Amino acid sequence: MIETTDFVVSIFFVIREISFTTDKGRKDMKDMENLNAAVAMVDGFVWGPVMLILLVGTGIFLTVRTGFLTWRNLPYAIKSTLSKEARTQNRGEGRCLPEDLKNSYAD
Repeated sequence: MIETTDFVVSIFFVIREISFTTDKGRKDMKDMENLNAAVAMVDGFVWGPVMLILLVGTGIFLTVRTGFLTWRNLPYAIKSTLSKEARTQNRGEGRCLPEDLKNSYAD
């Protein structure tokens, strides 16, 4: 796994290499190769194991903290989505204009 200091040093050398390339004919190609290498290093660091652990950990933390709300309401959500009653229920006109909102709040 790449440590942060190694990552910063690597990026520094890639940027330095981009700025000190002398041959103009090859400079553009060299710049693109160095830029591609820099983007690949950033991508490897950002989407590495640390980020994946943080994403999964955050999901687990929020699930526990909200009292497993998503799992408790899963049967209701499936029933509301897939039941015949949900498919045949009258859904109204399907419009939402400011005048409609004013009328609904006036009641």
